[in-house]
Amino acid sequence: MTIENMDEHERSEFVRSWLRQNTPIMLGGVGLGIAVLLGIQFWQKHQQGRREQAQLVYRQLEQASEKSDAKLSAQLADRLRGDFKGTPYAVFADLQDARRMQESGDLKRTAEILTVAARDSKLPELKDIANLRLARVKLASGDAKAALTLAENIVGEGFKPLAAELRGDALVALKREPEAAKAYDEALTGLDATAPLRTVVELKRNDLAVAATASPAPAKPLGGAG
Repeated sequence: MTIENMDEHERSEFVRSWLRQNTPIMLGGVGLGIAVLLGIQFWQKHQQGRREQAQLVYRQLEQASEKSDAKLSAQLADRLRGDFKGTPYAVFADLQDARRMQESGDLKRTAEILTVAARDSKLPELKDIANLRLARVKLASGDAKAALTLAENIVGEGFKPLAAELRGDALVALKREPEAAKAYDEALTGLDATAPLRTVVELKRNDLAVAATASPAPAKPLGGAG
């Protein structure tokens, strides 16, 4: 039997057994170096096998989602979160669940799942994605302040234009139009000229400019008789 064919419990027991059997070797000078090297190689192989299994389960989840098999999707997502916690695939499962909840109209549950995904993600990129989606859900739920805070904490360079657009949307909802215009300008600066989102942001920015132009000028005080 190879390590790839063992389940998680079997692999853990194998590691412990291997360490017990090799303890005398590990106590020797040269033997210690060899044992450490073998241990590292074994652990790397173990981790690679775990990632491959997680990837396989996630592919099954994607297929179940495409077929709108909610029951199987939920089972596979639970397995990823349970058996493969700490891997990016567990976060992918959360993102899939959140999308499914959002499509069903359950924004509260969507926000809960995305909060967990952002908290558990060890990859900054996935954390940013979860927080961006969470900010959009907060904004759609009427919590513009929470959406603004989340958007302000996006750190990845590649996500900053999206975060800037989101800040603009939140600021518009908060009636802070001048700041919103600056946020949209920032988004446009970071977006490629051919990016599909650019047209959307330009429309939002133009709407603010039109609204500002259409706003009535402050009334001048009437002069009194001298």
